[in-house]
Amino acid sequence: MKMRALVVLSLFFICFQDAKSQHLTRFKVLNASDSTPIASVTVLLNDLPIATTDLEGMVECNVQAGTDFIAFSAKGFSQKRVSITASVDKEQVIYLMEEMDKLEDVIIVSSTRSNQTIENAPIKVEVLDAEEMKEESMVKPATVLGIIGDISGVQVQQISAVSGSSNIRIQGLEGRYTQILRDGMPLYEGFSGNFGLMSIPPLDLKQAELIKGSSSTLFGGGAIGGLVNLISKKPTQQQEAIVSINQTTLKETDVNSFLSKRKNKLGYTLYAGGTTQSAVDVNKDGFSDLPQLRSMVFHPRLFFYPNAATTFTFECSYTKENRLGGDMFVIQNQKDTVHQYFEKNQTNRMTFAFSAERKTAHYGTVAWKSSISQFVNLISSNQNILKAKQTDFFSELSYLMTRRQNTWVTGLNATGNQFAKLSGDSIQLKNTRNVTVGVFSQFTRKFASRSSLELGLRNDYQNQFGNFLLPRMAVYHQMNNTIGIRAGYGAGYKIPNALSAQLVDYPIQNILPIPAGIRAEKSNGF
Repeated sequence: MKMRALVVLSLFFICFQDAKSQHLTRFKVLNASDSTPIASVTVLLNDLPIATTDLEGMVECNVQAGTDFIAFSAKGFSQKRVSITASVDKEQVIYLMEEMDKLEDVIIVSSTRSNQTIENAPIKVEVLDAEEMKEESMVKPATVLGIIGDISGVQVQQISAVSGSSNIRIQGLEGRYTQILRDGMPLYEGFSGNFGLMSIPPLDLKQAELIKGSSSTLFGGGAIGGLVNLISKKPTQQQEAIVSINQTTLKETDVNSFLSKRKNKLGYTLYAGGTTQSAVDVNKDGFSDLPQLRSMVFHPRLFFYPNAATTFTFECSYTKENRLGGDMFVIQNQKDTVHQYFEKNQTNRMTFAFSAERKTAHYGTVAWKSSISQFVNLISSNQNILKAKQTDFFSELSYLMTRRQNTWVTGLNATGNQFAKLSGDSIQLKNTRNVTVGVFSQFTRKFASRSSLELGLRNDYQNQFGNFLLPRMAVYHQMNNTIGIRAGYGAGYKIPNALSAQLVDYPIQNILPIPAGIRAEKSNGF
């Protein structure tokens, strides 16, 4: 009995001592650059997570008496290790280091839907970063096509010598198998794809991301060959103001400006620019190789940060272009009975978009984005005239969760477009309407620091062509410091669209309607 009482007393004493050694300590985690609180910061003790900060950057956790080394880790920030004296019962403020997107050697890609670093992405992603965009804005300020064509496996193909319209071919596939996104939203499909990339200036972009290979599971139909995702700039605490004027020997003049600033809960970016291009006959055959061009782009964005975990973005974009190509005599107002041929495109594009993002207390992010865009094109030549418009819409709700070595993203979206003739009965195309509703899920698992596996599944329902189930798998293994291996598979599809980009720029009056009974294209890419 004495021995048993001694054991119980000893255990009680040990527990009492252990309880005394534990101290409930409060931490407040702030951004070092602007002292704003940071939500969803993981507190690690001996490399094991023990707590997470709330929306106000606050967290309470038990730490040992004396001095412990505790790590604070958050996505987008460098990890912070600090020495803590737990015997002091008061709130301790932790300043995380500068955001990682300010470091030149860290590139986060969003086109994988899991915000991974480019080195660890299981699928192959090419990124043109902000520095390259800045350089390109000095060389070719009006469009990003030039710099995208410098990437291996990517070809920018001009399909019209008259208007200069071009499309992007990835790994040899036709341009209609490349999906074009702006901040993850499809705005350039079918009729509205005309001159889409040609009117996006690099000065307005943070980076451009290209995925080679089937990406329909990630972003829906159309990405059989791959996709291009253009990421707009976001404001920082430092005022940014850029004005550039460019003049080329090919009679092109560009004026571009960009402003951005974030202060407290508000931020903005503003791009405004214009281009004038005189028609040029380079090979002296009497026809323009570069069309006469007058264009302007206006793109303001407003950001609202009600707290550290939430961001709202409102934006609109307006583009106006006039292109005239053909016989140089006609362009120079010297039309006669011999010199008749010309082609003129007058385009107006207006886009409104809204997005909201909120970080949750459990390693997650909820995101909502919506956009509506209207593209109007007046096409005229010496034989025909047509005015038509296409309205595109997109909405998506998604949830991203990251926990230790696992990342899971799931969501649903709806996308669609409506083509309507406003004038020009000489063409045989009919008014069309396409709507697609999809649900998707993707799981990524990292194994140690050298391997990762990604599994994805998407199901789309299209109002005219039915259901499409799209599985996907990708694996990456780093064999050593210099050699890595990627392998992947993805299913894709492309619905018929008479106005999709072709290898030849066919006159719209010669394009026939899609016949009844035709089926969508399906693909399996390895």
